Amino acid sequence: MKKIGKLVFPFLLVFFLFISTNIKAETNRNQCYECIENYHLQLDVKNNGIIHVKQDLQYYFGSAKHGIYVSVPEFYFMNFDNTYKAYYWRVDKIVVANDHYNIDQQLKGKVIKIGDEDRLVSGNHHYTIEYDIHSTDLKYHDLEMLYYNIVGSGWNIPILKTSFEIKMPKEFKGKPYFYPPQSSQTKVITDINNQKITGSFNDVIYPGEALTIKLDLPNDYFSFNNNTKIPLIFLGCTMVLLVGGIILFIKYGRDDKIITTVEFQAPDQLSSAEVGYLANNSDFSKNIISLFVYWASKGYLKIRQDSEDKFTFIKIKDIDDHIMSYERSLFKALFNKSDEVASDQLPEGYTDLYTDGSFEYRNHFKGQKAIFEKKASKVQLILGILSFIITPFFIGLLAFNITHSFLIGIATLLITLVLFLISGFLLYSNFTNHFIISKSKRFIKIFASMIGIIIFNIIIYIPIMLLSITYLPLLMGINISFIIIIFVALMSKRTPFYNHVMGQILGLRNFITLVEKDRLELLVHDNPVLFYDILPFAYVLNVSDVWIKNFEHINMVAPDWYDGSLYNGYAFNNIFIYSMLFNSVHTNVESNMIDFGDKTGGFSSGGFGGGGFSGGGFGGGGGGSW
Repeated sequence: MKKIGKLVFPFLLVFFLFISTNIKAETNRNQCYECIENYHLQLDVKNNGIIHVKQDLQYYFGSAKHGIYVSVPEFYFMNFDNTYKAYYWRVDKIVVANDHYNIDQQLKGKVIKIGDEDRLVSGNHHYTIEYDIHSTDLKYHDLEMLYYNIVGSGWNIPILKTSFEIKMPKEFKGKPYFYPPQSSQTKVITDINNQKITGSFNDVIYPGEALTIKLDLPNDYFSFNNNTKIPLIFLGCTMVLLVGGIILFIKYGRDDKIITTVEFQAPDQLSSAEVGYLANNSDFSKNIISLFVYWASKGYLKIRQDSEDKFTFIKIKDIDDHIMSYERSLFKALFNKSDEVASDQLPEGYTDLYTDGSFEYRNHFKGQKAIFEKKASKVQLILGILSFIITPFFIGLLAFNITHSFLIGIATLLITLVLFLISGFLLYSNFTNHFIISKSKRFIKIFASMIGIIIFNIIIYIPIMLLSITYLPLLMGINISFIIIIFVALMSKRTPFYNHVMGQILGLRNFITLVEKDRLELLVHDNPVLFYDILPFAYVLNVSDVWIKNFEHINMVAPDWYDGSLYNGYAFNNIFIYSMLFNSVHTNVESNMIDFGDKTGGFSSGGFGGGGFSGGGFGGGGGGSW
């Protein structure tokens, strides 16, 4: 009897354990209001890293629903040994067998919505979903790996039974490691047969839990498409464009040397605004504002001072016909309704005419007065367009090649174009004909353009590193494009007319900044109003402070075009003319130039609904019913 008892007891123990296990499983199924009774995953891993995924779901609806949704991630932010990396794994070729479905592209990935709004389902329903995932090199030490969520943590219903079948492209030596819920390694049953891994997890996976496989592989196991062709083609195109730009610059763009003349007075054939425009004064408003004193010195108007910062312009006579048409229009518009106009009450619409000046001056200097050679300008235009669009075009093309999304490609192209235009124009402006810019301002401009280029490189560098793109050819091509922009800026060859005029303007500037006191006193003796004649030109050439300082100890007469009570000898030059008149006109004119209005606006954005993309590895996703 004792022997029989020893045999019966283990048998009864095993029997009751078996019964209790089945009771637990049945209890789980009986308590399941909505769940996935069977979840089967097939992975067909290709040599190029593409993973064909097939999900078979035996879904149980406890109440009538339209169907289910399945979220499939495309963007991942992973932490490998405290090193954070981002990845983009494109998902395409989505097919759902025997069911109506649609695909919604959201921020983190795709959501497959299966079912019909006009039809309800309940009880058991079988779903088969297939798609391709384009994996990339993880750039993780010297390893490649299959690191995949067999079940993602985004499911919001329990999964009662899980099975999987993974077909690898070739043999491997490593042993797969699994990360099941609550580290239940013993509950993962696996079998490896040549290149195929099969297995199951015979326990419930609850919402928020995941089952992940990690299989270490040799560094050359996959043959990924690292998008090397487009960066290399881009680099080749920029190098060809650079060589072409250098050849075209030598042939069409090299300037003849400017011969600086000796000048002692303001030019008769040019107004102060024209001089400022030709000298490429970046503050165009100064060129126009200088005309008020220029017109006064030529006898067209008088200036009456009403207070310390308010003046009235009084018309004396109509402006001569030989004066530039745009400047005649400005003068006529100023006195359109009255022969007296206060500096803070300019006529309505005057600032609109004021802002058209840059275009008008470009139209004025053409034909025999053209500033740049036509052939050089045409070559500059073509080369400039190519240099500014080649980088955004190839980066947009690369984005499209990676994502296969026309929308993402166009958006990337436009964003890159805006960033490149900002950085490129900062650089371009440093190498155009700035004859009057100070060394400090030139340094600031160069520094700003270098910062712009560095920021652009950083902005581009981050995503290409995250997406495992061959970055060196791409960054080389980008910076060659910036070098081409320098040649574009230098391509504008000056005409003989422009060289001659600039020789006179630079001669006048040298006279203002270098004239000796004895020579200046002799010139003032011959022309008592020399100071006022040259002042508007000194203003647009950014040397008015030097010109005023030259007259600190020289006796001067008041100009006949000024009517006021604040003239007190030397103070007239330093305080009234420079500090008061120019600043007052500048303030009153520019304060009305730009009306920002009260425009408000905004945008709204939706969140990524339908479950999250958390979990240990790639893929997986999640889902639920709707």
